[in-house]
Amino acid sequence: NLPTENLVGLKVADVLAPIYEGQIRPRLERAFNGERQEYELQIPAAARDGEKRHYAVSYEPQTTPGGNVVVVVIMDITESRRAEARLRMQAAALEAAANGIVLTDRQGVILWANPALLKLLGYSLEELVGAKPSLFKSGRHDDAFYREMWTTVLRGEVWRGEIVNRRKDGSLYTEEMTITPVRDEQGEIGHFIAIKQDITARKQAEAALAQRKEHLRLFIQHSPAALAMFDRDMRYLAVSRRWLTDYGIAEESVIGRSHYEIFREIPERWKEIHRRCLGGAVERSEEDSFVRADGRTEWLRWEVRPWHTLQGGIGGILIFSEDITERKAAELALREATARLQLAVQASNIGLWDWDLRDNTVFYSREYKRQLGYEDPEFSNRLDEWQKRVHPDDLETVLREENKYLAEGRGFLEAEFRMRHKDGTYRWLYSRAELLRGAEGKPQRLLGCHIDITRRKQFEQELHRREEHFRMLIENGSDIITIINGKAEFKFQSPSIKRLLGYEPAELIGRNAFEFIHADDAAKVTAAIEQALTHPRTATQPVEFRFRHQNGSWRVLQSIGTCIPDEAPDGFIVANSRDVTEQRQMEEQFRQSQKMEAVGLLAGGVAHDFNNMLLVMQGHAGLLAMGENLTPEQLESTQEINKAAERAANLTRQLLLFSRRQALQLRDLDLNETVTNMTKMLRRIVGEDIAIQCRYSPQPLLLHADAGMMDQILLNLSVNARDAMPKGGSLVIETAVANFTETADATVPHARPGSFACLTLSDTGSGIAPEVLPRIFEPFFTTKGVGKGTGLGLATVFGIVQQHQGWITVESKPDEGTKFRIYLPRLTAPSQADASPASIASLRGGSETILLVEDDLALRRVVRNILVRLGYRVLEATTGLEALELWTEHQSSVALLFTDLVMPDGMSGAELAQVLLKHNPQLEVIYTSGYSPDIAGKDVNLREGVNFVAKPFEAQKLAQIVRARLDRSREPV
Repeated sequence: NLPTENLVGLKVADVLAPIYEGQIRPRLERAFNGERQEYELQIPAAARDGEKRHYAVSYEPQTTPGGNVVVVVIMDITESRRAEARLRMQAAALEAAANGIVLTDRQGVILWANPALLKLLGYSLEELVGAKPSLFKSGRHDDAFYREMWTTVLRGEVWRGEIVNRRKDGSLYTEEMTITPVRDEQGEIGHFIAIKQDITARKQAEAALAQRKEHLRLFIQHSPAALAMFDRDMRYLAVSRRWLTDYGIAEESVIGRSHYEIFREIPERWKEIHRRCLGGAVERSEEDSFVRADGRTEWLRWEVRPWHTLQGGIGGILIFSEDITERKAAELALREATARLQLAVQASNIGLWDWDLRDNTVFYSREYKRQLGYEDPEFSNRLDEWQKRVHPDDLETVLREENKYLAEGRGFLEAEFRMRHKDGTYRWLYSRAELLRGAEGKPQRLLGCHIDITRRKQFEQELHRREEHFRMLIENGSDIITIINGKAEFKFQSPSIKRLLGYEPAELIGRNAFEFIHADDAAKVTAAIEQALTHPRTATQPVEFRFRHQNGSWRVLQSIGTCIPDEAPDGFIVANSRDVTEQRQMEEQFRQSQKMEAVGLLAGGVAHDFNNMLLVMQGHAGLLAMGENLTPEQLESTQEINKAAERAANLTRQLLLFSRRQALQLRDLDLNETVTNMTKMLRRIVGEDIAIQCRYSPQPLLLHADAGMMDQILLNLSVNARDAMPKGGSLVIETAVANFTETADATVPHARPGSFACLTLSDTGSGIAPEVLPRIFEPFFTTKGVGKGTGLGLATVFGIVQQHQGWITVESKPDEGTKFRIYLPRLTAPSQADASPASIASLRGGSETILLVEDDLALRRVVRNILVRLGYRVLEATTGLEALELWTEHQSSVALLFTDLVMPDGMSGAELAQVLLKHNPQLEVIYTSGYSPDIAGKDVNLREGVNFVAKPFEAQKLAQIVRARLDRSREPV
């Protein structure tokens, strides 16, 4: 601050007096002595700016013409020294800074780092200088993060952010970093200064705080109770889901809002409770009710208490509430249920008991004792009260099961046993108990109940008896009980299948029913199964089908099924099947008989009238033959007339077979002899190109039969066999004994118990087609060409067999021949009729009176003439009524009634005889008819040649039977 003017000529000592002696003079002297000097001069602060000034002073000795001088150069370096001071202070500050600081060049190469950064990273300054910050990378950030950082600072902008870096020891830390670009004198970015603050602890604290807040939020949110946190203004801070659910509000619409804003209807008493608790009180209630706006009453258990800030002040309140409406309802329901249970226990008569295993005492409920007929005082709480009343046969078993349960302790103890009632009877009881253990797992009590099941046991016994009854019905019944599944696989077969179809029940289980059902019947059986499956528990319509017998034959079964859907996924079908083979055969036989009856009605009517005419012819021929002085030619003529009439009579006999009105001329005969006698004629009929073989039974086959009809059977079947073998073949005729028991062979249809003679005719002819076979016995049915067959051959055989109480079977296959088997009842001894045949009287007459009843005039006349010629007195009547009139007049003289069985006025010959025999039991009766004797009914015992003569008959036969009847000792008719 020296003046710039008038300074020359002044002494330095005067101008710079304060510092001359100490700082200037010594240095001037050395300079004048030739020493060059430089130093810094400090001048105390001047009043003007109040700061010390710094000057750089140099002393340069110089030699001039005028002598030695010193050039002193003084430069004010005050600002430079001030800048240096500031730099020293800044460097000290950087060295002492708590944050890490690093200086890099523009390429990021580290030039310097302060101690705080070295400490943070664990490196020395020498290790860092020359390195790049990528040395600290943690791998937690992607390349985009670093590109964004460098792009920012290279634009000259400051970058701030959080980054995770890695220390020298490999550990990670989080820092908050600021990077500032540093520009040079030209304004170019030359360096970067980065300031790093380690915020790992802060981040961990923040995470821990956030975790604690989240835990608190989750605790409150998921608390099973209704819980809410409020500030002092009753604004929601936190709330549990249960609170939201109980009060029907949404979380997003509640936080920060006033409780009173959301629930505007809160009663004043609740607001008062809130105020008291905000003042520090704690209030609670175990049961509190309130009425909602909709009128519903709800129950709460609640508690309200204040919460405190870190500074100790009350920050708000916590409200805990639990909706106990359901609990209250459950308690009410429990009370009601308990009351109902008590009533139910009493009403259902369930006895309760509680056995304390520690002291062996037992509590028995009142119902327990009453079940056994006791009242409370009569039944003590001792175990032996139970034990001494258990039936001796049950006690050991019950105690064994009880001890086993106490040892294992799993599940429940269950037992059924008998206990003695007070009245001395035993009652069945069902007991069920559970083991209760103490804290250490040791058994302490056995708690149970028992029920009187006496009636149930009685029902079970009755059910068992019925099951046994039904089992016996199934096993011994005539029907077959079958169970199949939806696939028609056998699941059960009753034992009766062995008897009816020959199979063992076990061999069919698992097999399919259609293996045994005839292919032609499979469709209707399938339909029946589908009907059963689609209509469970409803019986199907009866279905008939053929089922293969174990021996290969087919049996006709009629079956009804019912589906039981619960027994299996597809359901089970229970079927009841009945063997109707014989029934259907009998029905077919009945239909066949009806057909033959229809033909017989026609044929019988014709034959009856024809027989009457033949009788007239034979009668007149007989009258002529009885005349005297007949020439041989005349006698021969009468014989020829009789032969012709007999042949005509044989024709009518075949016609009458269809109606079964043919009068059988039965006698005992040996079937072997019949075949033998016919063989010669049969060989002549069938021709030489057919070989006949006869195989006879070794024992006689005695029959009571019509010999002519037996011949007819052999003849008709042989002719049929001949026609089936136009190119020749073989005919085998066999006789044999056939015996059938109650369980007749299933292969023989129509078989019945007894001993039979079997006549078999087998040929090697063309056979019979299956579709034709059922019709072969129909009258007038034939497969032969026009004019080659009448259709009566087999029908005649069928009729003869039926009249003789037999049956016929046929087996035939196309091109394999035919086999007929005829079964006829066999005699084991000669019949009484043949053992005592009527004696053949000589052709003589008598003088007795005979009442003749015949509606045919011509026939009546010829019979009358024969009888008159024989010397008898004859009374004639056309009807039964006329006969009664004659009887009234001549009752005492009539010795014999000769009457037709069939008459036109409604009274038959048999009825007429019954009337007359009431008046005169000694009256002899002879019946006649062109029909079978069966027409007279079961009450009249008719025997051919004894008291019956079939039309037409010869005069000789008439004379013999009349005389024999009048001569015999009286027999009851």
